[in-house]
Amino acid sequence: MKNLIKRIDKNIFNNFLAKLISKYSFFSLYNSNDYFDGTTVMKYKILDSLELNQHFEKYGSDKGHVNNTTRSWPPHNFADIYSFLFGSRRYEIKKVFEMGIGTNDLSLPSNMGSYGSSGASLRTWREYFPNALIVGADIDRSILFQEERIQTYYVDQLDKDSIGELWQLIGGGNFDIMIDDGLHTVEAAINLFACSIHFLKNNGTYIIEDVTTQRLGGLMEYFNTKPFKTALFSAHRANYKVGDNMLLVIQKA
Repeated sequence: MKNLIKRIDKNIFNNFLAKLISKYSFFSLYNSNDYFDGTTVMKYKILDSLELNQHFEKYGSDKGHVNNTTRSWPPHNFADIYSFLFGSRRYEIKKVFEMGIGTNDLSLPSNMGSYGSSGASLRTWREYFPNALIVGADIDRSILFQEERIQTYYVDQLDKDSIGELWQLIGGGNFDIMIDDGLHTVEAAINLFACSIHFLKNNGTYIIEDVTTQRLGGLMEYFNTKPFKTALFSAHRANYKVGDNMLLVIQKA
């Protein structure tokens, strides 16, 4: 009876929540240790991330948007989460790494399509973190570039030797933030994490973007065996799949 009441209460709450989600931008926080025992810890907060959304819109990244004038597909609203995580210390961030520069090569998996803007998120990070060096990597050599406070390198995320060579070229770690927006498979995500986490500074944040419900089980199975704090953020949007709008956030103690 107690479990039945709990399920009924949760259904009432979720129905109420669905009505709110249709009007506002929220994020939900799932504690990874609770995820597998059938319980969910959820917190909701309206976030003011207009500035970061403006930067993403300006450069053509689908991580956030204001009016969605630069792309033909529904953008993410990761800007809400990134503002929550880093907005109060954005001037303290010194080094940011992102896997996935954004290729337009339709023959490569996880490409952005013909109209994506390569380097958009790297340029956004440069503007949002004005004191940081931004380092990017991608399997598409044709989109590598160097600009003020931006360095980019080749890497094959499925090849551990290639990832090792990447870090030799970069020549150092101690990154405040590391983001995996590359090849969106469980194997690729685990490869990059396992070969890169020691280049993240203590108390740094490692983020895997675009976690789908299909990939979630494999990732959580891996991370639940590791000594890291993990949380799954789902940024709800009206009329869009929740399962394609999640971030796995790993905190290095």
